[in-house]
Parts: sequence; C-alpha cells; structure tokens
Amino acid sequence: PGFCPACQKKTTFKSKHRWLRDHYRCKNCQSIPRERAIFHVMDTYFAGWEKGRLHEIAPANDYFARISVNYSCSQYYPDAKTGLVINGIRNENIEQLTFADNSLDFIVSLDVLEHIFDPRAALKEMVRVVRTGGSAVFTVPIHKDLEESRQRAKMNSDGQIEDFSPAEYHGNPVGDGRSLVTWDYGRDFVDKMHEWLEGIKVDIEIVNETKEEFGIEGEFLDVVIISKES
Repeated sequence: PGFCPACQKKTTFKSKHRWLRDHYRCKNCQSIPRERAIFHVMDTYFAGWEKGRLHEIAPANDYFARISVNYSCSQYYPDAKTGLVINGIRNENIEQLTFADNSLDFIVSLDVLEHIFDPRAALKEMVRVVRTGGSAVFTVPIHKDLEESRQRAKMNSDGQIEDFSPAEYHGNPVGDGRSLVTWDYGRDFVDKMHEWLEGIKVDIEIVNETKEEFGIEGEFLDVVIISKES
C-alpha cells in the first residue's frame, strides 16, 4: 500500500515479476516506477508545475495530460512536416524542435534520449525552448556498470543506419511499435551532458531515489533535471 504520484491517489503496488522496472504497477492507473519517479521529482522540485507550459515528448500514456493545465505533446513522424498537428498530436523531431526560444516552462520525456541518434542536438534543443528558470526533466536508463557511455548506432548522411552493437529495440507508441536503442549511457553521463551543452548556462542534477511509499522501487530510476540559468 502507498500513494501514487502519477494518479495522485492512495493505492496498492503489485508485481508478479522480479523485474520491477516494467512490472511494478499502481492498482489505479497502472503506472510503473520510472513514471512515478518523474512525477515525484516534479512535485518535489517544482511546486505548482501543473500550471506551467509543459510539453511532453513521445508520451506513452496520458498521466501528464490529466494534470497539466497548459499541456501539449508530440510524436515524431519522419515522413511528415514537423510542427504540423496530426490526429491531434504535434509532429516534432527532438533534434530540431519547431518551438520558439524560451516558449516553455517544462519539457519532459520518459526514456526517449537513449533512442536519439544525436543526443547533443536533442539536449540543446530542449534547453533552447525552455525559458530562463525553466527545466527539461526526463528519465533515461543509466548503466551503473558502464564506465563510459557508448553509441550503439548512428544514422549516416545517406539516411542509412549503421550499427556498432547488435540491434536492440524498446517499445514505441507509434510506427511499428519498435524503437532502436542508439546509446547506452554510463557513469559519465553527467560529464557527457556538460560536454554536449558546453557554453550554455545550465544546472544538471540526477535524482535516483527509492521511495517505497510511492512505489518507486526497482531498476533504472534515474530522473535528469536540466535547469536553464540566466
């Protein structure tokens, strides 16, 4: 028993599997630990965030949409023009967002950055579109047994994908349901983010906390906060 930060209700958490990351669910909303972790971070670090201008990249559920007053979201449809609204969802490439500078309070995503060919461009874009004092907040798997982050695949100039490691896929809410893993992030991830954002004034923090009362238990609970400074 406990309280779910995602649906904001008392609940019971349950899993039939040892791998809690994908199976430890809230009885009410079916959220999993990393989803509850990002909501707990938002509630803890950003009081009143629900009233801010929040954009979610590649949502797989409606948890943020239920709570955020000024909510928008996007998926990426590579064959369509970015910035268009398709079936009620904006088409955005996280590496080349169409939002104006300083136009959002928060940009959030869950487990997206490990599927991006150019995370440097994606991070710069997320920081560009949030206002001074705003934040990019996202979950991403960080492999504690991996000293240095490694690129698993890249896209060549001709649009062909070159794999450096055996192809690995995670679920995808659009397209064929598969999303190629392009990066494995390691213990150097904070240093990599500072390198990729060199010259841009930001504060970077990674929160990884086990909170039994909120059902935040299991593997890969990292929540990254990148706050834009003046």
